[in-house]
Amino acid sequence: MSFTLDGVSQRYLTDSGEVVHALADTSLEVPSGQFLCVVGPSGCGKTTLLRLIAGFETPTEGRVEVGGAQVRAPSADRGVVFQAPTLYPWLTVRGNVEFGPKVSGVGKKERRALAQQLLEQVGLGDFGDKRPYELSGGMQQRAQIARVLVNDPGIV
Repeated sequence: MSFTLDGVSQRYLTDSGEVVHALADTSLEVPSGQFLCVVGPSGCGKTTLLRLIAGFETPTEGRVEVGGAQVRAPSADRGVVFQAPTLYPWLTVRGNVEFGPKVSGVGKKERRALAQQLLEQVGLGDFGDKRPYELSGGMQQRAQIARVLVNDPGIV
């Protein structure tokens, strides 16, 4: 799925009334099937850029489009793997991965198979019955990746 930023700027107002320019007049086009890596020093706007594409924020100026449609809110077609693990502690690892398909109405047998397939892909095939707190930090991140990928988003 392609995405485009057209003249996107993002400003924030701090508690002290200072205006912070997180992004300024940013334009970018990434066609479907492409892999993009954004690098830069702390505070340069990388996270702001991701939050805009995900739909967690709307730009102060400009337009963000995914698949030709303007981004106005989060959507299942854009999966986000957060920096800090956000797994549900009351669910098993498999339950966390099955959560999205369950909410989408996928039957138990199919979502269990999908979850197991994704857990295998991220090297957690034998950890589906564990709770997130029983996993190392890296394993929790891989469980999050599986939880996002099982929903087959167009953008991760």
